[in-house]
Amino acid sequence: MQTWQSSLFKEYPWVVHGTSTRAFGSCRYPNAEETDDPWQENRARFLQSLGLDPTKLIVSGNAHDGYVAPIMMPAESCSAGRIEGIDALMTAQSGISLGVKSADCLPVFVVDPVHRVVGLAHAGWKGIVAEIIPHLIGAMASLGSHPKDLLVAIGPSIGLCHYDIHQERHDELATAVPGTPPSASVELGGGRYRCDLFELARHQLLASGLATDHIAERPPCTACHPDLFPSYFAQKDKQQGMLSVIGIRG
Repeated sequence: MQTWQSSLFKEYPWVVHGTSTRAFGSCRYPNAEETDDPWQENRARFLQSLGLDPTKLIVSGNAHDGYVAPIMMPAESCSAGRIEGIDALMTAQSGISLGVKSADCLPVFVVDPVHRVVGLAHAGWKGIVAEIIPHLIGAMASLGSHPKDLLVAIGPSIGLCHYDIHQERHDELATAVPGTPPSASVELGGGRYRCDLFELARHQLLASGLATDHIAERPPCTACHPDLFPSYFAQKDKQQGMLSVIGIRG
């Protein structure tokens, strides 16, 4: 596997999407305070493998918050860049790529096959608490989308099998996403829990009006597959990361 893709979107050839694997090397992009970008060539190779133009890539600032940015400019006016202070992007414009980096957090791909709108969110535990996923679903309404039409796939991310958290974070997530099934967390003892971010995100999607069969199956766990995906939780290497992208073919 060189690129992870969801089969949920296979009926829509106008959608291009994917998450990079280690086959491309680290595909992260710099944080706001970083001046060097040794990963640019890797990202370009990944984008080109999907038929995307690296000069038309717009990425989120990964603020771990709940803000969404609509990308309205036509592709010919667009140049690669980073939008600070946001964790989700959406567009109805063809020829533009939306991107988020991750190394355990959930890349959330959203497709409206009726109005040809796409969105992408970066959702770690802070993003779940900040409701970035419901905010993206709500924001896509401004482009004509309705939750009942949306299809959502979550890319490679840390699973219940590895995501070990303390009591305070567990309680914060439980408060932010009430009504999730008991299986979304497992008590380990000593104030530690295993938490299922996928199930929390799925619950938020259902509460936002998505149909159960419009949410793709559980993705692979990054920590379970170190040969394919970087995992900060498992490897503690901040220089390694995946790039997830989505776009509309022109």
